[in-house]
Amino acid sequence: QAAACRFFDASTRHRAAMARPPDKDDPDVEIVEPDPKSEDERDAFTVQALARRRSLASAGQQRRKQPLLFRVQQPQLPAELKRKRADIEEERVTKRRRQQPGAVLLDTGRTRTMVTTTTLVNLRPMLFLSSAMSWVNGPPLKIRRGACSAVRVDEHRLIVVGGSEGTNDFGTTEVLDFRDFRRMSFSYGPRMASQRRECAAIMLDEFRLLVVGGYDGQHFLNTTEVLDIRTNRFQAGPRMASRRAAPALGRLPSGHIAVVGGKNSFGCLETTETLSVGAAALSFMPGPNMQFQRAGPLAVVLDSTRLIVMGGHDNGRTHNTTEVLRMVDAASSPPLMRFRPGPDLTTPRSYFGGVLLNAGNLHILGGHDGYNYLNTTEVLNLATMEFTTGPRMKRRRFMCTASTINEDRVL
Repeated sequence: QAAACRFFDASTRHRAAMARPPDKDDPDVEIVEPDPKSEDERDAFTVQALARRRSLASAGQQRRKQPLLFRVQQPQLPAELKRKRADIEEERVTKRRRQQPGAVLLDTGRTRTMVTTTTLVNLRPMLFLSSAMSWVNGPPLKIRRGACSAVRVDEHRLIVVGGSEGTNDFGTTEVLDFRDFRRMSFSYGPRMASQRRECAAIMLDEFRLLVVGGYDGQHFLNTTEVLDIRTNRFQAGPRMASRRAAPALGRLPSGHIAVVGGKNSFGCLETTETLSVGAAALSFMPGPNMQFQRAGPLAVVLDSTRLIVMGGHDNGRTHNTTEVLRMVDAASSPPLMRFRPGPDLTTPRSYFGGVLLNAGNLHILGGHDGYNYLNTTEVLNLATMEFTTGPRMKRRRFMCTASTINEDRVL
């Protein structure tokens, strides 16, 4: 209070303050009150002056704390923006699916002749597939099987090879006779020498079926087995250079079978191997490496010299990329082949089934996109890589297999 009294008694400061109107918002301006008449008034004026000074000082600090107009606003709290990546990807897939056409009409490339008493007609059978179609239940297998492989061995029979249920791996097979669609049923087939889940199978020729790799519950396998359709017996086939489960197989018109990708105890694989069907002694030869590691991919022949490898996963993610394998020189040993990047798929997929509906359209079924098991299907035009939404399956299917059992039925 004594210091405030000395301040207010200074006549020069008092006259300077009275010479111009004070700016109450200016923190550097001090408002001087008239001299008090008594001791009580002096004390009151002192308290008021100190209160005004504190208020001006706090107002200046608030102005300094306010952000400038060009300062970037702080982002919202992470909890308000946090969403699962799987949900976001599902929304994108759903949006893309809505944008895709929902039906496709395919030329089978075949001609059927119909003769009447007066007319001879050449018919071109067409396939029509729509997302509005519904799946119906097929015949049940003898036992539950996941991670199995299925191959059509002739015009009337389909064989299912290996697989697993939980921790039980199977070396058994089942055969489906589909000559009568109303009475289709599976029956037990020949037994393999090894239990094999996540194996792959393909026809070597008209009478031989090749089963490669897989996992027997303890080890990843590099062994193969060959089934003679005429004797209905398995025999040991050539060994692969690498142990592989969940590879893809594709047969080029040159007579070479490509074994692509897969996985083993060291992780997912980008390596390939080739087998010449016409050789006197079957043996695997090293093939070119892919750009990405791929376990659970799908391989489909495009034309006489090209094979496309789609999807699969590596040790960290599921792929929507593809790679095209081109045969450069089939006469060399090993055959000279090269990979190049192919067009992308709309949805990442691994462990999915695929069926060629005709020479240029592939029916893709189920699988896993890295987050969810899938029950969706799509028709892929291999020339344009355009998708058409197919009918949705009743169940989500992962590590599934598919095959045609007639020109207009897919199992």
